[in-house]
Amino acid sequence: MTRPSPAGDIDVLFDDDTLRIACRRAPGDTDLAVVAFAGVQGAFGGIPVEEFASSLGRATTPHDAYFVIDKTQGWYNQTSANIDAVLRGQLARRRIVTLGNSMGGFGALLFGDRLGAFATLAICPQYSIVGALVPFETRWRDFATAIPVIRHTTCLPEPRSETVRRLVLAGGGHNADMAHARLIHGCMGARDGIFALPHGHDLAQVLKRHGALSPLLEAVLRPEADHAAVADVLDAAGLDYDFWDAPWKGPGDASGAG
Repeated sequence: MTRPSPAGDIDVLFDDDTLRIACRRAPGDTDLAVVAFAGVQGAFGGIPVEEFASSLGRATTPHDAYFVIDKTQGWYNQTSANIDAVLRGQLARRRIVTLGNSMGGFGALLFGDRLGAFATLAICPQYSIVGALVPFETRWRDFATAIPVIRHTTCLPEPRSETVRRLVLAGGGHNADMAHARLIHGCMGARDGIFALPHGHDLAQVLKRHGALSPLLEAVLRPEADHAAVADVLDAAGLDYDFWDAPWKGPGDASGAG
């Protein structure tokens, strides 16, 4: 077993050719854990892991932070068994928040259910990487075709947990991101919601430039985290958005937009 390092240092819990899991522990005792899933190239929306860790560290709510990097860049298909094996023991009987951007957003939604999180924050996630399900998605075709076995066809497999609050921020200015958001929206429950912002796939960078990234992380760490908490952060940053709180019905449907 890994011997815990002093608070603020990074413990490497698992590291091989396919997967890296590390943890930055908070000072003192806390039952709250944040699990951040990296996107392609091991980053979080173009933000290096160390910088993203610093953003998490600025949150005033004490928490341990776990960082998961899928080195195969395979949407967690080859690495999910090891992620489960490492994190389930670490996170037993703890309150969990999962978060991620793009491929990491897929991971955050997938493992939000698998790990029993109370909240998930996913920025520009993909619904699926399977061409037959998302024929509009051409950006990561080379990555998708290199995955030897697809174990997770979507980010929200059945049966879905009714206790996870899923909060998704989508780049409404990007057609493919919006198509993924609509598919995700059709699978969501009453506790979930999507914020569609008029920006591209670089939405995490936009949030950072507007000073909204750290406040968003802070908002979802609270037990009462809900749509209103995220809306308050976006409003304070002067960011426009549409909010979808009802399952998407089809092209042109405006129900749930606000």
